[in-house]
Amino acid sequence: MQWLPVTFVIMLSLILVVAIHPAEASCTAEGEWCYEFVEINSSSDEVLVGDQLEWNVGIMPGGKETDGIAEVHLTVSNQGKEVHSDFVSKMTKNGSADTVQFSFTPSTTGQYSALFEITPPERRNNHVFDSQTIYFTVKGESDGSNGSLDADYPYAKDEKGKKIDDGKIGQTITLSAVRHNNSEEKQSQITIIEIRDSENTTVFLQIKEDTLEPGSHTETNTSWIPDQAGEYEIRSFLVSDFVNPSQITPVRTSNLTITA
Repeated sequence: MQWLPVTFVIMLSLILVVAIHPAEASCTAEGEWCYEFVEINSSSDEVLVGDQLEWNVGIMPGGKETDGIAEVHLTVSNQGKEVHSDFVSKMTKNGSADTVQFSFTPSTTGQYSALFEITPPERRNNHVFDSQTIYFTVKGESDGSNGSLDADYPYAKDEKGKKIDDGKIGQTITLSAVRHNNSEEKQSQITIIEIRDSENTTVFLQIKEDTLEPGSHTETNTSWIPDQAGEYEIRSFLVSDFVNPSQITPVRTSNLTITA
């Protein structure tokens, strides 16, 4: 993306002061300005750590004014935590679609969201003309030998083996994850089961190395006794080995509420 020098932009704004106006916070039939997304195209549906992901974002201006300026914002989050942000200021012509580009290179695996917003310059009055969210998964780099391994979303069970979404302080809770070996050979792997609190701090971690039989669907279980109330996230994924570890399944999560 090529950026214009600041002085050039200022001069251009002065020259076109009659025709160019910042987009105002109005998006009604009578309003001066209205923007909407017409398309958001991604460069890839499958993303690995270290891959550059690119988006072509189409916007359409409307309203009474002829030409205007608006901002297109991108906010990328991993597991609900913001990891990247960017924006492009765009001069548009009424009734003529335009396109802006964004790129992002993930450094960790996980469940990501990309929030796109069209706003007035400097987010005037905190107004948002239009917003769209795209969800995508970033996987670890695999050597191919474990490509047939997979795992379901983790879940919690009570003392009777019943699946639960909430528990109590001091209760023995079983954390479970089902692994799948879809190949015709035995495969070794490491299962990670983790619990994070609402501050994204790890409060429990279980690491188990074992071998899955061909065509097997194997449940792994571990126990956790919570000592504080709150909202928790159960996380689970598979890793190849301890010597040269690589993540071979995405991080899958489920929520658990603990009360007094």
